[in-house]
Amino acid sequence: LVHEKISLQKYIKGSEIIFLGLHGGNGENGVIQKKLEDEGVKFNGSGSKASAICMDKFLTGEILAGMENEGIFVAPKKLMKASEIKNVEKIWIELVRELGSKTLIVKPHGDGCSSGIARLFSAVDLQKYLEIVKSGLASVPKGTLKNQNGILEMPQEKMEKILFEKFIETDSIRAVGNKLRHKKISGFVEVTVGVLAGHALSPSITIAESSILSVEEKFQGGTGINITPPSEEIVAVAVIERAKKSIEKVAKKVGISGYARIDAFLNIANGDIIVIEINTLPGLTASTVLYHQGLAEKTPIFPVQLLEKLID
Repeated sequence: LVHEKISLQKYIKGSEIIFLGLHGGNGENGVIQKKLEDEGVKFNGSGSKASAICMDKFLTGEILAGMENEGIFVAPKKLMKASEIKNVEKIWIELVRELGSKTLIVKPHGDGCSSGIARLFSAVDLQKYLEIVKSGLASVPKGTLKNQNGILEMPQEKMEKILFEKFIETDSIRAVGNKLRHKKISGFVEVTVGVLAGHALSPSITIAESSILSVEEKFQGGTGINITPPSEEIVAVAVIERAKKSIEKVAKKVGISGYARIDAFLNIANGDIIVIEINTLPGLTASTVLYHQGLAEKTPIFPVQLLEKLID
């Protein structure tokens, strides 16, 4: 077995088809997709335009704005340059007033790996987060921010822009033994939905130990819990079907092709969704929820079949 080190450009030029598995960064933001398009090389997943749109969480929100009559919403957002945030106390008061919630979600402007996402409870938290961004730390010890129960993984690249969002409170769902305990708080639950060739798969309810999902929970590395399909005791079948149609509309609006994974908050009463983010090249590890959702189809799609569909 001989290993040869070659440049990306040479690899592209010598290939007829390339299977992309580079979740996040330049693997998902349209950079590599554009190179492949320019060389006429076939590849899985969305094209460069849709990839670039979905990597930019603020732009994604702007494109989806105006779909409220169809039951599709986005959380209020504010994009700021990290270097422009000087008077933290004043900025915090302005953000809380403008976004309409006492606590805020903060995240990188463009990152596909769910890193750097935190809930901020005060200007003190905001100041600490800015110091973390400035320091370039790869991870942040638990307890650095208020109610931060685990390690906070940060993006590999320095964050120039920071996205603030209204915090959306969800119902409490906990797995206790072999039973689910659902406590209604807001009527919203967090779901992640795979889209395959324009068809929305069965949503999965994602359960977080804290108010936001950790990276480990997000990628299901043996630590997180997903409910696939959602329990009818929590969400009615008719509500799920309406939400799936909305997810398909979202995928079409941003130009998704092949497959994707869309995270959203689902109103369990009427099927309205609040889109969180769209991954145009979701992870395909053995523990990814896409395989669970494929198996939950009326005609089950087994893991190897799912991968073959991505290639087709």
